[in-house]
Amino acid sequence: VGQPLDKFLPNFSTVQSFGIPLERTFERTFEPVQNHSLEHPSNQNHSQNHAQKQQVLEFTLSKVQGGGFVVIMRDLTALRDYQNKLLEQARRDGLTGLYNRRAFLELAGLRLERSTLEGTPPRTPDTQCLIYFDLDRFKPINDTYGHETGDAALVEVADRLCTVLECPEGIHNPVIARVGGDEFVALIPRSPEACEEMMNQLERLLIQPMQLGEHTVCLGISWGMSVFPLEDLALEGLLRIADSKMYHRKRARVV
Repeated sequence: VGQPLDKFLPNFSTVQSFGIPLERTFERTFEPVQNHSLEHPSNQNHSQNHAQKQQVLEFTLSKVQGGGFVVIMRDLTALRDYQNKLLEQARRDGLTGLYNRRAFLELAGLRLERSTLEGTPPRTPDTQCLIYFDLDRFKPINDTYGHETGDAALVEVADRLCTVLECPEGIHNPVIARVGGDEFVALIPRSPEACEEMMNQLERLLIQPMQLGEHTVCLGISWGMSVFPLEDLALEGLLRIADSKMYHRKRARVV
């Protein structure tokens, strides 16, 4: 493989001293092969995109009688990439490409948990806002023009949502998900004032006519917001508060 054994194999003097079988299988991650030589394992702090370009190699090592080792190597990079692709697909909504409910609960929960731990006294956790909203006038579009047009509307809403909620450089991107037929949720690391302006901008954007094939439609949104850590520290509580505020706003509009 173009490198000395001690560059990438375990310490087998330790293995032998504890009576562990000398035949072992293990994996190592390497930078992309150049000129048929392998570099050292990469730093774990590299970006995800960089990590996806690394090679994952499996080595099976056996000691042979008379000294020396036999090493069988398998390149698992393609398998790793395929597994990562399947994992990412399982976390995404198949229509809009946003996160699904399960992924949102996992990712948003981890982000709030990390923020809580980092906010131990005398510091307080950084403010984050949870936005829950659904679409107004969506059901008539489905009923009148069919589900294909309804699906196209949801894709357009998702695109506009991501554009409006994009955070400035240096701030974590929001976690955005489609959690129901026409229901969306986002955890945004911004102040309540900034999030409210974002949602007002999204409202103004969605009331503009939307051309979907042969049909022109107009949508609206009803939304509610809860604030971490002011109103609750738990994701479940924030979701409940935002959902309640959304329905109060929707009922007020109907009245």
